[in-house]
Amino acid sequence: MIKRLIECLPYIINGGYPFTTRDIPSPRATVKTGDVYYDSGEVRIKGYKSEPLISTVEDTNSMDPLIDAGHICVFRTDFKKADLGVGDVIVYQCQEGLIMHRIVKITPDALGRIYTLRGDNNIGNDPYIVRDEHILYLLDLIKYYS
Repeated sequence: MIKRLIECLPYIINGGYPFTTRDIPSPRATVKTGDVYYDSGEVRIKGYKSEPLISTVEDTNSMDPLIDAGHICVFRTDFKKADLGVGDVIVYQCQEGLIMHRIVKITPDALGRIYTLRGDNNIGNDPYIVRDEHILYLLDLIKYYS
């Protein structure tokens, strides 16, 4: 263990990583910087056709390090499901309840589209068949607290 720590020191000192990281597609920007503003001490977002859902998440660690328990997430319902893409983080309904994970693949079929999802911190994909009608929310913003 000490040998490995010594091997890592040059990387740590220089700000690099001694290991390979995986690239995860990022969500598309659905809120522009100029659309977020303060009004009477409250944060507002221009362009929402419906009230955003503001919530935190359960402490499952599936979306670490992007999102963890205690972070405030802003979700929208007024989005076109046809515009969803790989990298977007959505909330969908399944037999176990609501799950928030990242879209990793979209496959068209005779009935529409099938979304393959995975938590950023999970090894495998979600076991559910997810279609447009199962998707409830699109993640827009995350507020981090230290």
